[in-house]
Amino acid sequence: MDVILLTIFLLFPVSNLLHELGHYITARSSGIQDTELRIGYGPVIFHINNTFLNMKVGLFYFAGAYTAWSGTSALNPIHRVLISMNGPLVNMVVAVYGWVLLRRGPSVEYEMTLSIFVMINLWIAVGNLLPYKLFGKSSDGLVAIKGLWQVLKRI
Repeated sequence: MDVILLTIFLLFPVSNLLHELGHYITARSSGIQDTELRIGYGPVIFHINNTFLNMKVGLFYFAGAYTAWSGTSALNPIHRVLISMNGPLVNMVVAVYGWVLLRRGPSVEYEMTLSIFVMINLWIAVGNLLPYKLFGKSSDGLVAIKGLWQVLKRI
């Protein structure tokens, strides 16, 4: 039971935060200033808004995350690809790094928690790289494919 609670209330939200930070940092690096990172849903319980980070955390912080920005119509297709790919890339890097750390675990609990964290990050990375549309929202993989298609049509 403790493992399930740890997974739902800590490991999934941290993995989602890392994924969305990949999108957020890339969007900001691409020149998009009006960017918001949102963790969870419901009433906002925590908010950071400074020159770099605009993040809101909802009451149900374990229920997903997203990064939103305005001005995507003028966005270069290459930037769209980079923004969409850097979320899953961060999860993949975290998973590989976590897998390396598994060999050095001081306890069974540490290794079990870290192995779950690695699996969650792999699941988020692979799941977001698959091209699909669900409830009107495109996956990172579908956005990347569409962006690459726009680039290839220009060549």
